[in-house]
Amino acid sequence: MPDGAELIVTRSPLVNSNGVITLTNRHLPQLMRLEGTIHIHPETAAKHLQADFDGHRLAFERADKYPTLTAEIKEALLPENRYPDVVKRDKVPYQGSFEEIAVSAVNNDIGKIANQIMMAVTLRWETILMPGEKKEGYVKPVAQYYRSILAKNADPEQDFQIPGSYRDGIQAIANLPQQLSPQQIETALQQMRDIQFKIVGDLSNELQVAVDGTKSALRPDTTILKACKEIGGYQPFTWLAGRDKSRYPQVYRTHPLESSNYGAVDRMIGVANQKWQESLLIPRPVNQFRGFFPEVNNQNLTEIAIKIKETYNDYLKSARSLEDLKNRHPELREPYIEVTSTKSQRTLYLTRLDRFGTLESGFFSQDKLFPVDLQLVNNKIDREIPNSLLAVATLDLEGKSVEQPIGAIALSSVEEYNLKAGINM
Repeated sequence: MPDGAELIVTRSPLVNSNGVITLTNRHLPQLMRLEGTIHIHPETAAKHLQADFDGHRLAFERADKYPTLTAEIKEALLPENRYPDVVKRDKVPYQGSFEEIAVSAVNNDIGKIANQIMMAVTLRWETILMPGEKKEGYVKPVAQYYRSILAKNADPEQDFQIPGSYRDGIQAIANLPQQLSPQQIETALQQMRDIQFKIVGDLSNELQVAVDGTKSALRPDTTILKACKEIGGYQPFTWLAGRDKSRYPQVYRTHPLESSNYGAVDRMIGVANQKWQESLLIPRPVNQFRGFFPEVNNQNLTEIAIKIKETYNDYLKSARSLEDLKNRHPELREPYIEVTSTKSQRTLYLTRLDRFGTLESGFFSQDKLFPVDLQLVNNKIDREIPNSLLAVATLDLEGKSVEQPIGAIALSSVEEYNLKAGINM
């Protein structure tokens, strides 16, 4: 990089636009022998990038390659546009057993908070990017939404309080009249931008707490998370990941990505959808392509091909049956045992086999199905699934009668047959 070159610098994960900055590259004579290295002042790294030099990677590029982006970065970093700085809070030591600490450390809201920040940023900017004729129709439902928020805040039976910093803006939008002047519309849109700006600032600090969750027992403030979700949730999103993951595998295969907002992401989606429609592949029956291939006159090869096809179809049928089963019983995405009662002919499913060492035990040493007496007992072993039932087998191991937990009864089986402790199968 040339001496004096202006650079765009950032790092991942990115909390908000404060974390994309421009810096001037300087060649330091005393460090030029360290070829291939860069240096950044620790105060700059900490203030702007939340970097504490424990393995973060910086990304940088010459600003003159992206003049529009560079101008946007500089505008976003003006004092009146910057989000409040993220304050890294002091670490709080963990207490309790190793198991309790491990479970607590993995239970965080990083993804949920990051998605909320993404929503707030989008809602903030779509008020500027939306067509003028859409603005009044956008403002009125938000005013109605905030009237319901104020009613919820006033209801003592509702566990919800509007933080003071949001109250004036919400009140102003909620009090809008039915007939709106252009000035009232623009003022309301600015108030929405201010509300979403505050949400990004508040959630950015909570996200930092969540990210530090593996190193500190401190957790995000659920009161702030709940308030931001309620206050900022006046507009649905169809494209935000996690909303309906079941549809995402087919996006740009069978249908485009849905978009109903006016933010920058929605504009990109609009362009992508248009290009996809222009080059959409339409599926056709396979027999329409038969003319592309020569005829096969070898009966032996034909029989082999038919056998391969039938075997494949059998596998496919089994796979689909298994997928249907796991859709009905989500717990069965882990290893499980299917058990059929000789008394009632009911089929039950046992899960969490690894928890009880069943997969490695002699229980599976047989190479065929075999009967075994099972008793359902209340779970007093596995703390991760309280109030569940376990299947306990009485096994003959080296001449001794031993009671061995085999697995947990799938909740779907418990609900389907209304199972209780004490039942023998």
